[in-house]
Amino acid sequence: MLGIRRQFLLESAERLEVLGQALKRQCRWRFDPDGPQDAYQATCRRQRHSGAPPPDALSVARLRAAKAELPARSAELQIALAREVADTL
Repeated sequence: MLGIRRQFLLESAERLEVLGQALKRQCRWRFDPDGPQDAYQATCRRQRHSGAPPPDALSVARLRAAKAELPARSAELQIALAREVADTL
């Protein structure tokens, strides 16, 4: 069971990293972790050389969802690991 959770956490982190890199390629953006839900600042600008548009709402929503999911999965993994260690003692 722990292996499945660990694999899910690794896959989630990988998806988050890939999505974050894609957003960074599209535009410059800042994230304020202490701010409200729409804390993504309106600093997206078209890059001069690529002409890439700012990220669409779906991409930003996916990134937010992935960021929100990781701490919960990490906590689950830590709890499961602590239980497994406790069982072996």
